[in-house]
Amino acid sequence: MSAIRSALDDPPEEMNDYEREIIGNIRKTGWQGTHVFPGEESPGFGYSTGFWVTAGIPEILICSLPGNVAHSILRYILEKADTGFVPPVGIAVSDIMVGYDCYFFPIRKEAYEDYPLSSNWFYHGVDYPCLQLVWADEAGLFPWQPSFNEAFRHDQPDLSPEGWLSHLAN
Repeated sequence: MSAIRSALDDPPEEMNDYEREIIGNIRKTGWQGTHVFPGEESPGFGYSTGFWVTAGIPEILICSLPGNVAHSILRYILEKADTGFVPPVGIAVSDIMVGYDCYFFPIRKEAYEDYPLSSNWFYHGVDYPCLQLVWADEAGLFPWQPSFNEAFRHDQPDLSPEGWLSHLAN
């Protein structure tokens, strides 16, 4: 189906029901959305599986938004990809989240071990691009900016290789 190595090429009889569901959703809609509830040490998060193989854009991970909100944002990003949108790294994007900018940052490979697990399964490892979408607080400020709302400080861990600031386009 694709030159990108993925579970789309694997025999379904070697998959469990959940894995077959992922494959079915990707074949039908181009992606699978996964939502993980918060744990004692980590925020909840949602992420895509299939964007890279079906739309040629990185997988996206969003922390601490309700599952239905994260799912809607991910679906919208995929729809935009159909018109040529590629999430830019370190540049404010104003038309993803109504009324707020957001940014996209690469995720360090070590973070793949704790976050996009279904995508790791799907791509047979961590050799695929994945970006973290970082959202603003109610004042439009981001975690790296002064006066960012401290109530949200731990909602979006910095998963980037060198820190968000190093990836901002100036």
